Amino acid sequence: MPDPISWYTLPRTATDLQSIKEAVDAKLLSHNQDPSAHGQTGEGVYTHRIASILDHVDESVKNAKILKMARTYKYIVDPAGDGDYTTIAVALTQVIADAGGSIFVKDGVYSPIADLVVPSNCFIRGESMDGVIIDFNSGNFQMIAEGAGNEAPSGTISVVHDDATVTGAGSDFVNEINAGDFVLINDTWYEAASITDGTHLELEEIYRGNGQAGLDYRIMIPKTNLGIENLTIRESADAEGLKLVWLKDCFFDKIRCKNNTNDGLTTEWLSNSAMKDIFSHGNGGKGIVIRHSQSSYFEGLSAYSNDSYGIFITSVWTRGNLVIASNASHNAYSGFFIYSVLHNSLVGCEAIGNKQNGFGLSSASRCKLLGCSGWDNGEDGFNLHLGSDRNRIVGGEFRDNGGWGGDVENTCDRNVFLGLDLTGNVSGAKRDLGANNDWGHNQEA
Repeated sequence: MPDPISWYTLPRTATDLQSIKEAVDAKLLSHNQDPSAHGQTGEGVYTHRIASILDHVDESVKNAKILKMARTYKYIVDPAGDGDYTTIAVALTQVIADAGGSIFVKDGVYSPIADLVVPSNCFIRGESMDGVIIDFNSGNFQMIAEGAGNEAPSGTISVVHDDATVTGAGSDFVNEINAGDFVLINDTWYEAASITDGTHLELEEIYRGNGQAGLDYRIMIPKTNLGIENLTIRESADAEGLKLVWLKDCFFDKIRCKNNTNDGLTTEWLSNSAMKDIFSHGNGGKGIVIRHSQSSYFEGLSAYSNDSYGIFITSVWTRGNLVIASNASHNAYSGFFIYSVLHNSLVGCEAIGNKQNGFGLSSASRCKLLGCSGWDNGEDGFNLHLGSDRNRIVGGEFRDNGGWGGDVENTCDRNVFLGLDLTGNVSGAKRDLGANNDWGHNQEA
């Protein structure tokens, strides 16, 4: 009888020069060259060679006995004791000690008694979103990934096209910035290569945009290259269940935040990052907060049945973000509330059955709502107030709301509303108390 192809016949040690993959290849070759290996009773020529038998990626998740240096996930967490650790907190401590690593968390309920702090170069993946439950049991704890930054550095800055030099006025670069920190120029973060003196520094990359003078700026010492996916966070009594602050080049996917005392999830100073398929519901505050964030991508956000706003987007530093195919429904305040922001785009988003407005824009300028819809909301389908100027709302449905389909209050000027369905609203299709707004090709009856 031939020697079967099995992981247990391929032991490895830390000093082996041959990798698991090389051992598998050698084993498979010798097996195929063995004339007695095929046609045995109950053995198919193909079935014993299928990828699931030999695929190391799958087996590395399931089999904690494979040495850490030879498997995809360096740390396996299992509450039943069949992994490397039984708690996420201990695994994170080891990742920090090792300056990075990947964690696979098996299904189960985890009850931390302190914050779960996620470092740079760390990837946490749960076995399934609704199977991995992080339950803070009403403790004042949260899952948090947080870098550092300076929101009020000295002076202003100027930059010149095709030049790597940043010139400050009233600045204190020597004491406030180090090489490797990032400087925010409009909506883009640039890495500082060196500090010349208090009013001059050199960027890692040449600035190739239009020359700018007298700009406010910010400084970030980010956490980078971290990811969280496939887990649920619940019952946190902290300000939010999941807090993401001063991060760059990170991603978050398939996360549920539910039944937290305050907000479900908050991002602040999130840059060049992606967030997808996030569900936040049943929270005592807002569902999802996007604050001070730049050039990031949000897809498939879902915020419902929260005691405040569903999705709250705020701050003049929140610029250049794209929110796509997201939903805010049945929240106690407005579904989407966009406050004091510039140059953000919402595409294909829906606000349904919220207590207040579907979409509220306040002091928001140059934002775009493309193909967005709001219906069955308690007040207006969309509402602009407090100087919301030069916005574009195009190609959506705002109907069957308790107020107006679209309501534009005083001091909201030069907006464009095009190709909208504004039918069936209690107060009427639209009210416009602003100036120089353009309504065109809309259905109002």
